Amino acid sequence: MARAPGAGAVTASAPGKVLLHGEHSVVFGHRALAACLGLRTATTVARRPAAAARVRLCLPAVALDARVPAAGLWRAARDAGAAWRHPRRLDHERLLRAVDELLAARAAAWGGAQRDAARALLYLAAAVLADAPDGPGALRVSVRSELAVGAGAGSSAALAVSAAAALLRLRAGAAADARLVSAWAFSCERIAHGAPSGVDNAASAFGGLVAFRRGEEPRALALRVRLRVLLVDTRAARRTSAQVARVAERRARWPAAVDATLQACGHVADAALEVLQQLSDAPGGSGERYAALGELWDANHCLLAALGVSHRALEHVRALAAEHGLAAKLTGAGGGGYAIVLVPPAADAARVRALRDALEAAGYLVTDTLLGGDGVRVHDTPDESDEPDESDESDEPDEPVALEATDS
Repeated sequence: MARAPGAGAVTASAPGKVLLHGEHSVVFGHRALAACLGLRTATTVARRPAAAARVRLCLPAVALDARVPAAGLWRAARDAGAAWRHPRRLDHERLLRAVDELLAARAAAWGGAQRDAARALLYLAAAVLADAPDGPGALRVSVRSELAVGAGAGSSAALAVSAAAALLRLRAGAAADARLVSAWAFSCERIAHGAPSGVDNAASAFGGLVAFRRGEEPRALALRVRLRVLLVDTRAARRTSAQVARVAERRARWPAAVDATLQACGHVADAALEVLQQLSDAPGGSGERYAALGELWDANHCLLAALGVSHRALEHVRALAAEHGLAAKLTGAGGGGYAIVLVPPAADAARVRALRDALEAAGYLVTDTLLGGDGVRVHDTPDESDEPDESDESDEPDEPVALEATDS
C-alpha cells in the first residue's frame, strides 16, 4: 500500500544469512549458495520537518546513541549526484569522504562496530533522502537485531537492507523493488568490507535460497526445501576484512595451489545445488541426499581450513557434531563467528539434543532454526514511539553516548 512521502515513521526488517557454500571462492568468480535465516534486523526510520538537518542513531546492539548534525552531509550527497532511484550514479567515494569527515572528531572513541554502523546509516540516509523536495528534516534511526554483530551471519547486510528499504519507503511513499533495495545495500556493504561479493545483501533482500556468481544478477532458487540447522555462535570475534586479506596473502604466495582450492570450493557448490534440487523435487527419499549434502559440507569446510580461515572453536564444533553423527561447517568469512550443523529430518531427536547440550556446555550459543523464508519486509504499522521528538533536535553537544564500545 502506498503512502505519501515525507514525514512519518517506517519500519523494515531483513533476515541474516548463512553461506551454505562459496565462502571466499565467490570473490574469485565461483558460485555461492546462501540461505536466509529466521533471525532478523529491524530498522525504523522516523522523519519530520525541521529547520536543522540532524540524525539521531539509536543502535543498542553496538551500544551507541548519537546525535549528528547533517546539513553539510546532505549538501555533500547532492554534490555527489545522489538520486534515490539510481544508486550507481552516486559518487560513492565522495559521499563516503563526507561521512568520514563528519564523524572524524565524534567517532574517535568508538569501536569498529559502532563506526561501521554509523557510517553505513549516515551514508544511506544522505544518499536516499538528500533530494527530498521538502528538505531532509530531523531523522531518528533505531535498530533492533537478533543477529550477533561480526559473527558471519550477515548482520551488516541485514542492517543495510532493512535501512535501505525503510529509507526508500519514506522517500518514495511505496515499498521499493527488492533489486533496488539490494543495490543500495551493496553500496553500503562496500563501506565495511571494501570489495564484497554481493551475496549477503542479495540473500537478505530476496530471501529463501539464492545462487550467486560475481558479475551476474543473483538468482532466487525456487526450491521446496527448508534446511534445519543448529546455528552455533562460537563467540570467537573476527573481522571479515582480516579473513579476506588472509586468503589474498596466501594466494599471492601460492597462486596455483590456492586457485585450485578455490576452484574445488566452486565444484562443491555446484554439486550441492544439484543435491538441493533433488531434495526439492523428491522430498520423500531424502535420507541418501541429506547424507550426500553432509559430505559436501565436510568437504567445503576442509577446503576453507586449507585456505587458513578456520579457528580452533570451529574445529571443536565440527568434532562435537561428528561425535553425534552430524555434519558441520563454518559459514561466512571464518576465523571464528558462526558454524552450522545440518540436521536431517530423520536425525534422532535425542542425539540432536545431546549435541546441543554439549555445545552449550562448551560455552557456545546455539539456535535451532530453519533456513529459507522471507527476505526484506516493510511494515505498515511502525512503532509510534519512534517518531522524532524535540529531544532529537536539542542544542546539547553532539558527542555520542557510546557504552562498552567494542570492535566486531
